[in-house]
Amino acid sequence: HGDYHDQTGLKIAIVSFEKAIANGYNEKFVFEKLAFGYLLLNQDCKNAERIYTLGLAKFPNDFEFYFRRGICRKELKMYKASFLDFDKVIVRDTLKKNEFFKDAIYERGAMRYIIGDTVNAEKDRAAAQQINSYPLRTYEDYCQLWK
Repeated sequence: HGDYHDQTGLKIAIVSFEKAIANGYNEKFVFEKLAFGYLLLNQDCKNAERIYTLGLAKFPNDFEFYFRRGICRKELKMYKASFLDFDKVIVRDTLKKNEFFKDAIYERGAMRYIIGDTVNAEKDRAAAQQINSYPLRTYEDYCQLWK
């Protein structure tokens, strides 16, 4: 029947996590839960992007924070910044083993497509298709969601 979230509880949690960060509490889960809270409450990508940015100041090599901030930036139509976040997930993972790697290649290509670099976008899509077991949408189709 879909997920149910206690809206009042989420608002209280958000305030508490914001206060924790303001008071110098810098555990990774605080940033994760706060960003997720903003997204659950009202799909607030602007605040989630802000929290991922704060988290990256403390955890500058965190693949998940770069990937999730890239998703937020894509939703906010910050395509070049989103591209850079997805690119960091890919370039920094020399072992190509983080859980976001495959999706980051496809998303980086989507950002390339949106900003007009269609040749390299197709290279990313082809690379992503080689390592994914399911068919990927063309960027012409997928990127309609953000144009």
